[in-house]
Amino acid sequence: MSTLLIAYDLDRPETAPEYSGLLESIRALGPWAKVLSAGLWLVKSDQTPVQVRDTLSTQLPSAARLIVLDVTQRAGAWRSLPNDVSEWIREQI
Repeated sequence: MSTLLIAYDLDRPETAPEYSGLLESIRALGPWAKVLSAGLWLVKSDQTPVQVRDTLSTQLPSAARLIVLDVTQRAGAWRSLPNDVSEWIREQI
C-alpha cells in the first residue's frame, strides 16, 4: 500500500454539487487525510498514481488541474500542468 498525494485546482468550490463524486472517489481509495482546504489530500491506497488520476479525471471538468504523486515510491501522474512544472517533476521525483 502506497501513500499518495492528491492535489487539484477546480473552477469552483469543491463543495459544489458536481464535485460530490470526486470527494467520494477520493475517500473510497483508502485511509485519507485532507491536508489543506485548497484540495490537497494524502491517501493510503493499493492503486497506482495513474489509476487514481484516471478514476478522478472522470469526476472533473476538462479544465481542472490534477496531480497524483506516490510519495512513498517517488512516482507520479498528473494532467494539465504547465510544461515547466511537468518537467521539474519528472527531473526531481
